[in-house]
Amino acid sequence: MSAPLIRLENVEKIYTSKGVATPALRGVSFTVEEGEFLAIAGPSGSGKTTLLNIVGCLDEPTSGRVFLNGTDTSLLQGKKRARFRLENLGFIFQTYNLIEVLTALENVEFPLLLRRVDEKTRRRKAREMLERVGLGAHLNKRPNQLSGGEQQRVAVARALITEPRIVLADEPTANLDSDTGRRLIQLMAELNQEKNVTFVFSTHDPMVMEEARRLIRLRDGRVVEDARR
Repeated sequence: MSAPLIRLENVEKIYTSKGVATPALRGVSFTVEEGEFLAIAGPSGSGKTTLLNIVGCLDEPTSGRVFLNGTDTSLLQGKKRARFRLENLGFIFQTYNLIEVLTALENVEFPLLLRRVDEKTRRRKAREMLERVGLGAHLNKRPNQLSGGEQQRVAVARALITEPRIVLADEPTANLDSDTGRRLIQLMAELNQEKNVTFVFSTHDPMVMEEARRLIRLRDGRVVEDARR
């Protein structure tokens, strides 16, 4: 049996401000297999965004270890850590995080530019990915010319352009109306099935929890439920 794609071992995260220690995660342990469509749910302050940031190598645990595809991420620092993120992970943020001065096409191809992919190849792949998310007619529009739902679809295309094994989505429907949010999650579910990309969401949106095939609930930094559908 193959090793899990993601493994957390007793992960703790403590933030300290003005001498006051605030625990955000308390002994979190679980594994994620390749191809899962998983939601991490919980109220504000439960630790779900902190957990996603640690899995995504954007933050480090105070103690415990995180393995991604067999790599102990605590051993990665600086440029090696950034390179590992670029090669293995895709990110979708609730605020979209698009580059305002770039077109949709340029935003999507940007991770390939960082990988030094030649211009012809990255343009072709970016066009194909934008067409796949239904934005083939909006290639040359900048973020301020797109609706919230369209911007988030650009973000999905950008997250998938490098063909990552793992996509991490932090509250991806938070700024969308319910119909747009549902269409977005259904699109990601289709991409999960077609490409076997592992999706991990943080959310408090009931609709996202319903669509997920596995639900992990956090409360006060602890896992209180882990249910598969």
